[in-house]
Amino acid sequence: IRALVTYLSVVQCIPFKRIAELISDLAGRKISEGTVQNILKGNSKKADPAYEEIRRKVEQSAVVGADETGAAVGKQLHWNWIFQTDLLTYVFQMKSRGQEAVDSKFPNGLPHSTLVTDRKQTYFKMDVKDHQVCLAHLLRNAEYLNELDTKQDWSRRFIHLIAHAIDLRRA
Repeated sequence: IRALVTYLSVVQCIPFKRIAELISDLAGRKISEGTVQNILKGNSKKADPAYEEIRRKVEQSAVVGADETGAAVGKQLHWNWIFQTDLLTYVFQMKSRGQEAVDSKFPNGLPHSTLVTDRKQTYFKMDVKDHQVCLAHLLRNAEYLNELDTKQDWSRRFIHLIAHAIDLRRA
C-alpha cells in the first residue's frame, strides 16, 4: 500500500483525496489524506540518499537543462524546479521562484555545466561554465516574429538555420 500510494502521488500526480479513495476501492482499506501525507513523508526520507546522489550528479554534469513551472499547493502558488541531464532529472518544489530557490539546492551553482534555459534571469545569476538559450524557446520567439511582421524574413531564415543545425547534429 505504501508503494502504491507513493507511485500514485509521485508518478501519476493524483491528489491525496483521490489516492485515499483508490486505496479504499482497490485494497478495501480506509486511509485518510493525512495517512497519505505521512506515507509520502516516510518514503521521502528513505529516498533522500538517492535523491541527493542525483542532485550531485546533475551538479557535476557537462550539460544541464533547467526550467520551472507553477504548481498549486493547497491554495498557494509554489514552483516545481527541474534540472535535468540526458540521464537524470532532479525536481524540487519551493514557494520561491527566485534566486533563493536555486541557491538552496545548488549553492555553488553548476560550475562544470553549460546551463540550457528559457532566459529566466535567475539562471543567469548562477555560477555556470556557460549558458545556452533553449532552442525550443528561440524557435517559438522566431515564429512569433513571423506572425508579427510577415514582411521581414530574418526570423524565417533563422528558423531554417536552427532546423538545419539540428539535422546536422542528428546526422
